[in-house]
Amino acid sequence: MPTRFSIVWIALVIFLTASTALGAQQSIVLRNDFESDRVGDTPKGWLLPKPCAKAGYALSVTEASSASGKHSVELRGKSVDAGMFGNCMRSIDATALRGKRVRFSAQVRCEPDGDAGGAMLWFRVDRADREMGFFDNMGDRPIRSSEWKRYEIVGDVASDAEAIALGMMLLGEGKAMFDDVLVEVVDPATPTTGKQQLEGVPGLAVALYEAKLHVRRATKSATFRFPLPLAYRDQTPLTFNLRLEPDVVDARVRITEGPGPNRVLELELRDVEPRDDLVLRYESVVLVAPTAFDKVPATAPYPETWPEEAAPWLAATWCCDAKDERIQAIGASIRAEAKDVRAAVDLVLKRSQDIFEKAQGRVRTLTAVEALDKQGSCTSCANLVAALLRASGIPARILAGYPLWSGPLQTHYIVEAYVPGFGWYPVESTLGRAAWPNCQQVNVSLVPIEHEAEARAGQRPGAAGAVPFLTLTEYGEKPTISFEGTLKDYCDHEARQVRTIDADAAAWKQTQDWARARWAKWLVSKPEVRGGRVQFGPRHEALTAKSLVELRAEL
Repeated sequence: MPTRFSIVWIALVIFLTASTALGAQQSIVLRNDFESDRVGDTPKGWLLPKPCAKAGYALSVTEASSASGKHSVELRGKSVDAGMFGNCMRSIDATALRGKRVRFSAQVRCEPDGDAGGAMLWFRVDRADREMGFFDNMGDRPIRSSEWKRYEIVGDVASDAEAIALGMMLLGEGKAMFDDVLVEVVDPATPTTGKQQLEGVPGLAVALYEAKLHVRRATKSATFRFPLPLAYRDQTPLTFNLRLEPDVVDARVRITEGPGPNRVLELELRDVEPRDDLVLRYESVVLVAPTAFDKVPATAPYPETWPEEAAPWLAATWCCDAKDERIQAIGASIRAEAKDVRAAVDLVLKRSQDIFEKAQGRVRTLTAVEALDKQGSCTSCANLVAALLRASGIPARILAGYPLWSGPLQTHYIVEAYVPGFGWYPVESTLGRAAWPNCQQVNVSLVPIEHEAEARAGQRPGAAGAVPFLTLTEYGEKPTISFEGTLKDYCDHEARQVRTIDADAAAWKQTQDWARARWAKWLVSKPEVRGGRVQFGPRHEALTAKSLVELRAEL
């Protein structure tokens, strides 16, 4: 499950309006040295959102330390709400910067309180109709050094950009300081930063898992369950490689089926003595074809009855309580305004974005009901969007996976709405975007309605309340072994693009059919752990194929 530091959620809650005009010919767009600001005041043009202030963060000009001159800006957090982050920001008009490459840089030093803390600059381009362009929040390179150093973000400003929002975040407690802020137009050849890719890129991707295992007490047997990448829609797994190091533990695996296309790997460790040096890694290379939405009808009237494949996802559940009085009222309003399913889906996304922007305070669970008022994560966003769709009379189900555009996350959640004449129509419930191409994330679980029940989706080891069951690692009721994700600050999952592949529709279909039959055969082959490894196909670094023909030959 994504933390509150997830870049997806941060991208939602920091929407700003433009405030500074600039000339079209300027190369330096903004320069702040804070020398004219009064010590103790909030720096001119910058702000600290009210939820951050309420959580225990403060922003002010200081003369305690500076990169140059006498003043700098300090963002500090003391006795902050658990899981919160501090965020200071400002915005500029993007009109004169459209089509240009821009660099945002600042001198930064950080003194985090704890190993998981740190500071991150962030830079976002806001396009028309609330579409997001470039976004980088240094999620893959947080700042923890107490020495002054210049950090930068470089990104492209879309041709329809309306505003640029930028700032700095502080994760957890401690303090971070910044000085000599500079925004400037740079040469188009300057490399951009970040891993964000908000346009679908068909080809090869890899899902990665890495964690340290902490055995607290001797145990005869401990079993963990991991959702495997799905063979679903335009996505088919090609390989699976697992390594347990050192090879000193009796390990066994079993693959269980369903429901639907879901597959789960059960890993059992036997006769394990207390230790902290075990590391578990696995990866799966996935082939992702282009997603076509040309057959989605422009209008789709509500049917008299929904197909059998869709009807179960009209139910109200603990995660997605479509019968809640307030959710019912919003659903009735949407149904009254939008007589058509397509129009209703669009309206649900618009209403949910309005709700997310106004949310304040911290959730206790990630249910749809709590998301009506409080800030949560992509999990609560998906739960609320699914609940609103169901309350509007549209079947909706949640899809879990690892996004290819955000860096490491525990798990990310989107939603599929059933559109008559097309079928399951994917929407990015956190960003409010549709249709969402399948190649934006490696999907691992198509959540069945029964996995949204409190008995299964309630608070449990490794998962917050209302995280759908079997969408991330499940530890059991009283685990004797804990997993500490090591891909990034206790995060254990990540999806990465390996390479793009261009091919025509016929070649994609032929290769996907072949790959699906190959994967299905391995799933029923009863794989075994040998020498601490399970191996099906090569590691992703060993794949060199640049075409579908080469890929089949290589595998």
